[in-house]
Amino acid sequence: MTQFGMTDDRAAEIFGYDRTTISRLRRGILTPSYDKMMEIQDKTHGAVTVESWSALKSDRRKREGAAA
Repeated sequence: MTQFGMTDDRAAEIFGYDRTTISRLRRGILTPSYDKMMEIQDKTHGAVTVESWSALKSDRRKREGAAA
């Protein structure tokens, strides 16, 4: 979320997750439920879209493949 100008601490406060979970979401380790994705999209006024989660997951897979 930092790329959208939001610290992990602030995102945790806004979205009701703890900071560790926010960090895992940001790194693509976890993916929120669709309902939570919609909530995040709404609360960020579209800065973090539902589609951005699939892009994040794809980027993580590419990084893991390059490291292997």
